[in-house]
Amino acid sequence: MRPEDFGIKNYTREDDGSISVDGNVDLMSQELKRIPFRFMKVTGNFICRCNKLKTLMGCPRKVGGAFSCADNMLKNLVGGAKYSRKFF
Repeated sequence: MRPEDFGIKNYTREDDGSISVDGNVDLMSQELKRIPFRFMKVTGNFICRCNKLKTLMGCPRKVGGAFSCADNMLKNLVGGAKYSRKFF
């Protein structure tokens, strides 16, 4: 899998293998059981709602816009963004 397969553009690979995205990431309604990449930061919105996620491991640490993970199978928010302008 490549970020482009999920419509993710304007990204850079970090030294630790994670990716940072200049813009939005929309992983909504993709039947995901896990986040497909390890994100460092996203300058725009990070949307992973309406999937089958049980964990937020791999989510970005910092989101410049909104962070949305509703309508999943989450048991807790461990691994979710540490900072976002808006959570929903």
